[in-house]
Amino acid sequence: MVAVAGFSRGSALGIAQSPARWIELREAVRLSARDAAEPWQTADFEASISTASGAKRLNGMLVRTQPDDGSARGLEAYCSLCPHEICLVEYVRETESVPMDAGPVPKHPLLVCSCHFSVFDPLQHGRAISGPAHRGMYTFELERSGDVIGIERVDAEILELLD
Repeated sequence: MVAVAGFSRGSALGIAQSPARWIELREAVRLSARDAAEPWQTADFEASISTASGAKRLNGMLVRTQPDDGSARGLEAYCSLCPHEICLVEYVRETESVPMDAGPVPKHPLLVCSCHFSVFDPLQHGRAISGPAHRGMYTFELERSGDVIGIERVDAEILELLD
């Protein structure tokens, strides 16, 4: 993580790598770290970007995957649009009945598209683990300063879905 202007910068990828470029949100989103303080707690938010065809609203979700240590570690921020065909992805806690192409269903909460049953794993930074989605979830870059989670950018590849 890199400290920038008082924030601990990370991405929803949770690793040093990041998309080749980010798109700035029309307006920054600020959330309280208390909104997702416990493991597997979530907080929904709305953001918007400018595209060639106009402003587009993005629903997002902040997911905590591990205990809060005061940094951005263990926080993931995803766009709720499925990369397959723009359906809304849902956060599913009870995973026993989640349809999987192969292998056992993970025992922790998952992100599931109810339209075509793509399944994404928050412990693998939103990677697609089942279904027709060709890639993992679109992510928001996040920063943390004390109790404030700042979200100002989204994965630029989302334009492929929206334009």
